[in-house]
Amino acid sequence: MDVEDQLKDSFIKSVKEFYTNEQHLIKDDLCERALVFRLGLIMSRNFHEYSVYSEYNRAHDAEDHSGYKEIQGQIYTYPDIIVVSGEQGAAANMLVVEAKKMKNNDIRTDLEKLFWFTSGSYTYRYKVGAHLFFLENCFIVVFYMNGRPNSLQKYTLTESLWEDISVDLNDYYYYSSIDVLLEELTSREGQDE
Repeated sequence: MDVEDQLKDSFIKSVKEFYTNEQHLIKDDLCERALVFRLGLIMSRNFHEYSVYSEYNRAHDAEDHSGYKEIQGQIYTYPDIIVVSGEQGAAANMLVVEAKKMKNNDIRTDLEKLFWFTSGSYTYRYKVGAHLFFLENCFIVVFYMNGRPNSLQKYTLTESLWEDISVDLNDYYYYSSIDVLLEELTSREGQDE
């Protein structure tokens, strides 16, 4: 299994664990930062060979000089969660996560950040990006690679079993809201029957 698949698997494992043990936080309508913090704690156990940070706003170059993360001149750009290795510079950047609650449908900034953070032609070059949507009874993840959406996955916990739908996306796939993703998943569910 390649590194990218390992990162995706460990991330999905972490979110499933979050939903199994912490789903009440979503039902109690806690803010995104509280959900992301709890998820980050779980991820730190599942990504044991890496370091996990939340709201990390610093960038380090190959000589380990530190500065603010910046995308297109926006200095205060920071992802919800990052997973990094012990290497220096962009080689350390493994996984970047942007998370949203269902009630927050303004994802424009998240889309831009995931593009720039995972683009192979830009400074950060994270191997994998994850756009996570917290819904009350399920979660949706759009994985990014090379600046583009790569796959769309939905996981629903039914009693004690996880049901999932996975859709491979082409390089030109675009979504502007959680509603677009839900429509895509609904259309795919109908095709599988």
